[in-house]
Amino acid sequence: MTATVRQKSPVGLSFGRIGAIVLRHYYLLKGSWTRILELAYWPAMQMIIWGFTTQFFISHSSWVARATGVLLAAVLLWDIVFRAQLGITVSFLEEQWSRNLANLFVTPLKATEFALGLMVMSIIRTVIGVGPAVLLAIPLYHFSIFELGLPLIPFFTCLMIMGWGIGLAVCGLIMRFGAGAESFAWATVFGFAPISGIYYGNP
Repeated sequence: MTATVRQKSPVGLSFGRIGAIVLRHYYLLKGSWTRILELAYWPAMQMIIWGFTTQFFISHSSWVARATGVLLAAVLLWDIVFRAQLGITVSFLEEQWSRNLANLFVTPLKATEFALGLMVMSIIRTVIGVGPAVLLAIPLYHFSIFELGLPLIPFFTCLMIMGWGIGLAVCGLIMRFGAGAESFAWATVFGFAPISGIYYGNP
């Protein structure tokens, strides 16, 4: 009789169960072109709108002319936080809408493994959502966020962790207060925008 080998991390987490959560949501995303389009649509629209705004300011403000791309960089980087948070909360809501949470937690799946699976899926959703906007900014406005160089990696990591933190907090609110708290999935992150200096912080 062959024993089933289960890969586990040093802290007792199962990579197989984490991977199963990722695959479940990956197939859900892959099977719906409307979901993929929605992910890429809003970041691209924001980038185009703020790109036009930046072009206007460049011709009317010497400060913006000296700091070309500052607004585009702010929009694209802030959208990483937003998409990271949505990647957690929307995936969680997909389970709730399909009434699948109870099915998941009668299995050996741990809450930590579930959260880690949602985090991995959040990275995939963020890359799909923000990636096209980042690439479109290069030919449209001659601005590349990759010009930040290696500091972009820790910056991206910090933004993702911030988004995950907000997303997990929102999931907790939804579990505590039910469907009435679902609007927090889209509204909460914007509460941090005024105190984050996205568009008016010092460059």
